[in-house]
Amino acid sequence: MKIIYRHVGARIFYGYALTSAVFFTLFGLFEFMQRAEEIGVGRFSIVDAISVTLMAMPARIIDLSPFIAMLGVIYGLSLLVRDNELIALRTSGMTPLHLLMVCAVTSALFMTITLVAEFAARPLAQQAQLLFMQKTSKDGSMIDQSGVWTELEDGYLHIEVLSDNQTPEGIHWYEFYADGQLSFMRHAERAVINNNGTWSLQQVTEKRFPDLRADNPIPAQVRHRDALLWTPATLNSTSIYQIPLETFTLQELYIRMRQLQDMGKPAGRQALAFWQRCLLPFSVIIYTLFAAPFIIGIRPRASMGGIITLATGAALLLFLVQQLLADALHLVLQKGLLASGIPLLLILLPALWMINYIQRR
Repeated sequence: MKIIYRHVGARIFYGYALTSAVFFTLFGLFEFMQRAEEIGVGRFSIVDAISVTLMAMPARIIDLSPFIAMLGVIYGLSLLVRDNELIALRTSGMTPLHLLMVCAVTSALFMTITLVAEFAARPLAQQAQLLFMQKTSKDGSMIDQSGVWTELEDGYLHIEVLSDNQTPEGIHWYEFYADGQLSFMRHAERAVINNNGTWSLQQVTEKRFPDLRADNPIPAQVRHRDALLWTPATLNSTSIYQIPLETFTLQELYIRMRQLQDMGKPAGRQALAFWQRCLLPFSVIIYTLFAAPFIIGIRPRASMGGIITLATGAALLLFLVQQLLADALHLVLQKGLLASGIPLLLILLPALWMINYIQRR
């Protein structure tokens, strides 16, 4: 029986691999076409467009893994139907529940590989975004005319230009009193970011403003320095470079979410992305359990093409509805875990009903 289980698992895993390759190719072409529009802007070449596309795609495939799992199990099981192996398996005593267990175990293996790839895929996607921003800049800067404004734990940081060698220029740091008055401002011509996270500021001007609420406010003070070693609070490269949330690692998402929450700022987008990432393994297994009964429960004389078309359409619709429902629930509930988990429960319930139906039939 173990040999049979391995054979069924191999068919399903082949479906996962083939579906992943197809999605990598299709979405890779879409990504490349989008990046190709920027060829010629700054120093962005066709080689850069190909590099950015290849670096960004692993993270995209991971985000699509639930949908890939659905289509993969549909295709893998359809191979068994095509070769009349499904009938032979049933005749040999393999029940629908046994087949579903093989599907679940195979999907767990697929998700394990995906989770391992996650550690490399997100940093790689960040590097792709950085490369794109660097190469498309007309003056070597990675920032547009408005610069970058980054909210930190104890103030705001404004960087006018970030040059090609990752040297910030035109650095402005602002702190405020509790009533919103500007309390402190630091300006530096440029800085070098050290490996330990500290900044070596050059040509620094500091100005401390009086607290107008005080009975005897201290006069404004101005100080000039040639150099200053500075450690920005709760700042990392991700916040500087304007990296999209989908390229954050899970740890970076959690840190950013907690930073915003501690400052009393909205962290809904970060919380939703964090919990969706946490629940991704469960999504893959639930989507697999939803798709498998369509093929396992197929009748001998049923139209195979029609069943596969129906299952594929249902998989696509389900994936889109889940994304839309999660966004809608997030707007209403403002809870990332609930907004991510409720759609999965709504998928799991009909999946369990179908499993029970084909088992009792």
